[in-house]
Amino acid sequence: MTIKTIDPILIDPNPYQPASRLTFAEEELSDLASIREIGLLQIPQARPLPSPHQGEGPGVRYQLLFGHRRLAAWRLYRPGEPMPLDVVDADDQAMYERMAIENGQRLDLSPIEKAQLIKGHIERFGSTQAAAGALVGIKTQGGVSNLLRLLELPAEVQALVSAGALPERMARALLVFKSLDVGKDLLTIAQSTAAVDESDKSKAFDGAVDQLIRQHARFIHNMPWKKDWKPGTSADILGETIPLPACASCPFVKKWNYNEICLRPACWTAKMIEHAKTETAKAAQAKNVSVAAEGEKIKIIADPQQAKMLLASKSPAVRLFPLAKAPDDYMTRERLKGTTGTEYAEVAVLAKEAAALLKTLPKAKAKSAPTDWAARQREADAKRKAFETARQQVVETLTPVIVRRLPNDKQVLELMFTAVADHHWVPRDQKAERAIYDQWHDEKRISAKAGDLKIFLAHAILNEIKQCINSQTPAALQSAFSDFGAALKITWPPGWDVHLIPPPAPSPVAAQRKRGKAGMGAKQ
Repeated sequence: MTIKTIDPILIDPNPYQPASRLTFAEEELSDLASIREIGLLQIPQARPLPSPHQGEGPGVRYQLLFGHRRLAAWRLYRPGEPMPLDVVDADDQAMYERMAIENGQRLDLSPIEKAQLIKGHIERFGSTQAAAGALVGIKTQGGVSNLLRLLELPAEVQALVSAGALPERMARALLVFKSLDVGKDLLTIAQSTAAVDESDKSKAFDGAVDQLIRQHARFIHNMPWKKDWKPGTSADILGETIPLPACASCPFVKKWNYNEICLRPACWTAKMIEHAKTETAKAAQAKNVSVAAEGEKIKIIADPQQAKMLLASKSPAVRLFPLAKAPDDYMTRERLKGTTGTEYAEVAVLAKEAAALLKTLPKAKAKSAPTDWAARQREADAKRKAFETARQQVVETLTPVIVRRLPNDKQVLELMFTAVADHHWVPRDQKAERAIYDQWHDEKRISAKAGDLKIFLAHAILNEIKQCINSQTPAALQSAFSDFGAALKITWPPGWDVHLIPPPAPSPVAAQRKRGKAGMGAKQ
């Protein structure tokens, strides 16, 4: 250690110190006012620079390794006095590392600034991510990777994160969409989220992202094909002809709030067309007719009775015409499935033979009572609602069992909570859980009791199982919960699945007796 007193005019900042950390308002230095009376309690380190600035007299200048606030406070409280420095030999890497360590200890250092410090050390000195992350207090590989990915966002979004207006978790979530050409949309989402109060940020962010997905991506949780299906064909995707991949291994399939989304909608559309062609070919084979060839002039037969008679006629002029996708209208889908066996094809005949062929069809029989499609839709909606109610009742029944199995250590619960929350499980209906979730992400702390955290975690675990089989049957849900309990050696309470078991249909005899009693009551 070599202590020298140096004229502050000859002291330069660390060349790697960010410009935003070189100027300080007087009130920011008030905690160092004791320098006026007692001087420096910790002397900053500096290295000598033998080359003076042009126009200055002979002498050695010095560059600080750390201690820029102390230098600013010295100039403020003891102007004109020489300042003590601990003069050491230091290379550029040592200068950078001391700067990074000093800034990494600041509470107000933003995630973007930390990422820039880590990236700078890796690029300048070829260090590993782990070594660079340790300089700013990041100890895990995942933490370093998450920070570095923030630098892939547009500069305007990074600025909002640096200013603290956009939470880091939301900025990370936007990275899911960086493969889409939606830079302006990402900035709009970031700006609209930054503009609202802390309590409203999650709601504003989720709503804006949901709209972005519907405009530029596709939700695929209800896709009609299996995730490992490969069409075996190629398609033009954004000007490039590529083989259509399986969704299971596609890098453009990402998770968002426990839903999977496709970030390449052109590929999704192409696969939908291929899927429709495949299903049409299967139906054509079953009906023993041909599929309409591309460019073939045909006439679509929309009347169900005519369509069925044409298929039964086995005429070589009958075709199945593949649709680009299944119709959105429920009644149309039911009509197609009732005639062709698939919701992806219409019955058609060759245009030049249509008139003659239709004349040969027997006259239509008297129409039976029309199908009440609206009633069918109401029945389907009622079934879905009953299933959803049953699922939620099962979750409420099993929650206490999971709670008893969770640890009582609050630190362990907070770690588990962080893991769940970082996977974007966002409770939308339970207000108490939503409050805990928002508090963790927006205030960066947990004030909830351990019991509240345990209930939140139990709901998260059970809802994850529920979401995984979202479109299946009560029997599938019953089996999934049973398998989960068996895997963890949990004994569910008796009757936990009673809501999932539909009541048995009454026998014909019992139904007749019931009608008879009702009739007798009416006569009386």
